[in-house]
Amino acid sequence: IRTRSSGLPSSYDLITIMSFYIFFGLASFVWSAGVGWMTPVIVATASFLTVLLIVMGSNLVDPFGFDKVDIPMEEFCETIEAQVHAIDERSRSGRYR
Repeated sequence: IRTRSSGLPSSYDLITIMSFYIFFGLASFVWSAGVGWMTPVIVATASFLTVLLIVMGSNLVDPFGFDKVDIPMEEFCETIEAQVHAIDERSRSGRYR
């Protein structure tokens, strides 16, 4: 339980992001012969998307917390509970029989 609640260390994200920067930095030299002048555009786009996915994945590791990007489970549960109570009240009053 403690491991799950503490999340992953931020150094894991840093290592992953740095390895992708190194990969795309070296890939730009390798791809430049075949792709030509489009190499910076392709590398920049691919690296931006990769880093974006890493950051999004890190923010969504625990989707049921109380952060800004988390799913509002308390509100969902309260809404469902209110709807179930309303259905129960209607069925007890006999309006739908």
